[in-house]
Amino acid sequence: MPPTAFISNAAADYVAIGPQSAVGTPQETTSAYLFSRWLDGTTGVEHEREQTTEREGGDGQDLGLVYVEHHTGKGNLVAYARPEMLAKILGWAFGAGTVTSAASTWPYTHELYPANEARVLTYEAFAPQGAIGERLVDSKINEVQIEAEHGKPLKLTVSLNGGDSPQMRAAGSARTVSFETDEPFYFNTGSHAVAIAGAAVGMDEVTKWTCTFTREQDEEVFGAGYGRKAITDLNRNVALELTRRFLSATAHQAVVAGGGSIGAPTVATGAFKAFLTNGLSGSALRSFELEVPLMVMQPLTRNVFEVDGQTVYEDLAAVAMKPRSGGTHVIRAQVKNLLPTAIASGMQ
Repeated sequence: MPPTAFISNAAADYVAIGPQSAVGTPQETTSAYLFSRWLDGTTGVEHEREQTTEREGGDGQDLGLVYVEHHTGKGNLVAYARPEMLAKILGWAFGAGTVTSAASTWPYTHELYPANEARVLTYEAFAPQGAIGERLVDSKINEVQIEAEHGKPLKLTVSLNGGDSPQMRAAGSARTVSFETDEPFYFNTGSHAVAIAGAAVGMDEVTKWTCTFTREQDEEVFGAGYGRKAITDLNRNVALELTRRFLSATAHQAVVAGGGSIGAPTVATGAFKAFLTNGLSGSALRSFELEVPLMVMQPLTRNVFEVDGQTVYEDLAAVAMKPRSGGTHVIRAQVKNLLPTAIASGMQ
C-alpha cells in the first residue's frame, strides 16, 4: 500500500529563531533558540533563486545555457504573542533591549525601542514531520506586524530576509523543541486609547488595531558565491491602523479640519497607547504596553450609510514620527513580569 502522506502540524515540525554573536557565526546552541507555536501564514524558508537562460551562437534555435545568479531566502512566522516570544521578537527587530531591573527581582521589565541596526539571526525550520530542515544564516527581521482584535489573542507576523544562501539540514540535526507555555496576551484584558490634538481621548472604544514596524533594507549586496554578503538597515517606519466605534464628531473634526469648521492646512497629530495582559494573576501575570507617542493621521473614514442600519465605526490611519526637538522614540514597547533567565539570555 502507498505510504501515508505527511501532515503539516506534526509535533516534529518547528520554526526556530536564534540570535547570532556575529555575522557568519550561525547559532548552534539549542537553548538559545526561540521555538514558537505557529499559525497559518508561516512559511518556513521561501527560496528565491534567480536563474538566467542564454542563447549562444551554435545552439541553433534552442536555449543552450542556464545558470544561477543568486540563491537567497526569506521566512515568515505568524504566531500569537506569548510573553517570552514577544519580548525577543521585538528586541531583535527593534535592535534594542534593556533590562531595567535585576534578574533576581520581580517584576522583571524589558523596555524596547528602535536602534539603528536590527539583530543578526539564524532562522531554522523543520517540516514536514521533521523530514526537511532548512536554515537562513545572517538573517534580519524586516517587518513585524502586531494585530489586535477584540476577543482574540494578540497576533504577530514576522518577516525575515536571509543574509546568505539557504542551507539544508539533515533530519538527524533537528533540535529538541521547547515551546513557551505562557498564555498569550489578549486584546480584551487591558485598555486602548487614542488621543487626537483638539479632541478627547478615546478609551476602550477601539475594536481592533494593527501596528506595523518596518525596516527598509539593502538586500542587493552580493559578492563571490550565490548568497547575500550583508543586509544593511536603512530607514525605519511605523504605521498604525485602528477601528473604533463612532461616538461623536469631535475626532473627525480634529483630523480633517484641525478642530475648526473648515479644512485646515496643518496635519492632525495624536498619540496611541495600548496595555494588554495575559489574563492571569499573581506571579503568572504578564503585561505588554505599546506606545506611539507622536503620529500624523490621515482623514478617517466611516461606514455611515448602511442599508441594514449597522453600528457606525470609523477607521483611522497614521504614521509615527519624531518631534523636531528630538529625544522621543517613534515607538516604545514594554514587557513586564517575565521569566528572567530565559528572556535575558536570548536578547543580549
